[in-house]
Amino acid sequence: MQHCEHCLAFVKKGKLASKIDLSRSFVKIDGMLHLGFNRSEVCPILSNYAPDTIIFAGNGAVEIAGGGNCWNVLKNKMTEEGLLGDGKYQEGEDALTWLAAQHDFFNSTVNSAPALKFITDIKARIIRALQLCETQPREMYCHACIKHHVVPVSEKILILTTNWDLGLFKKFPNVIQLHGRCDYPEQAILPLQNISALMPQTTQDLERLNCGILPGPSLQQCLNKTKNFIFWGAGLNDYDGALWHFLRGFLTQNPLVTVGIATRNDPESFKSAKKKVLRFFPPLQPSNCFCSMLSSILSLEN
Repeated sequence: MQHCEHCLAFVKKGKLASKIDLSRSFVKIDGMLHLGFNRSEVCPILSNYAPDTIIFAGNGAVEIAGGGNCWNVLKNKMTEEGLLGDGKYQEGEDALTWLAAQHDFFNSTVNSAPALKFITDIKARIIRALQLCETQPREMYCHACIKHHVVPVSEKILILTTNWDLGLFKKFPNVIQLHGRCDYPEQAILPLQNISALMPQTTQDLERLNCGILPGPSLQQCLNKTKNFIFWGAGLNDYDGALWHFLRGFLTQNPLVTVGIATRNDPESFKSAKKKVLRFFPPLQPSNCFCSMLSSILSLEN
């Protein structure tokens, strides 16, 4: 992937040149990788980017080529690692929560390097399992219009995803992988990790985090400019509470943003998704139809 020349020039200054690899970036805008955090020298591409529509894509937005589910790949690997099964955790979410808790605990303990490495290695092996899978975007389905939508490769759309696989990241020009990438699993973010510890405040933080950071300021800027927000195959799980809090603040402050939900093509999927959206975002009134929101940029298929 191409690197933004402005971000690359910033990285090459001073000590950062030997510490940060822009190839590891979670932020892809205009088809290029960026260093997505606030700094004194603002990247003009990031500062000028204004998406019409933001799509929040979950595990249900992608599928493994030839059939299969990313979450099942992760659960199989967690079972192999001894985290799931008889006498162990029964749910993959619980295993990931345990890993996040252990990581944060050891990260704040004196002389914790061996224990922290042990936990980080387990996390990396689990997430890296997705690197062996070729994933691709699914079609969107509008329950109200009974239509499938192929999401176009458009500069007007920004895709946010907590997925670790690269199906969306490789396909679309504007994607922010909020939890990182499976090809750099050591720096990927686990649900329920201490987000404040993942936000760089000093040059030393940047050296520690490399490019694996939450793009807070850049994302906030995009959120403030968008007109439509669509939940696409997102499970909206409790263990992503910190992220929902962040998005809830934006949607509450921007009541004119139109909210839509894309699900599988059955009534129960839409009903369940809408219930979860209203649970995490009580003030919202999601539309049953998102076709009108994206009619100018979506390819429609019956």
